[in-house]
Amino acid sequence: MNKHYFKLFWRSILLPTIGYLFLLGLVGLLVILYNLPTVFWGDVIRFSLPFFIVWLIGSGAIKYYRLRHLNVSQLDKFTPTNMTEGKLVELLQDEQAKNIDTIRQLQATQHEQLDHLELFTHEIKNYLTSLNAAAENSPTVASTEVKKNIHQANYY
Repeated sequence: MNKHYFKLFWRSILLPTIGYLFLLGLVGLLVILYNLPTVFWGDVIRFSLPFFIVWLIGSGAIKYYRLRHLNVSQLDKFTPTNMTEGKLVELLQDEQAKNIDTIRQLQATQHEQLDHLELFTHEIKNYLTSLNAAAENSPTVASTEVKKNIHQANYY
């Protein structure tokens, strides 16, 4: 995990600071080359530094919490740092267990429904097969036999 925090520190604080100092150096060079008053350079630093510091703090905090979020999504590797995180992890694990139980119950219900559907289609096929056999045996099928099979199919 220390490797991630170093990468986070490098991206969120060190690189922007180097870039900011480089830009200040360029402004200082422009002040010297164009014979601008040095007050100009001081004003650039004075007005931009507070914004830069606020930006560093904000972006560092956001990336820290994003990294913590990634850790929470992998609960087996996550260790809570305070009581609130511990309670949240516990609640999350409880909800995941409930969801897994609900999914299993739904799958069992679906399996039962499929079994009933298979039984239903098997019974309907029986009556259709008997009608087909009756039609093959004689050129005309008695309406009572057809009505009886249709009644049984409707019953199911």
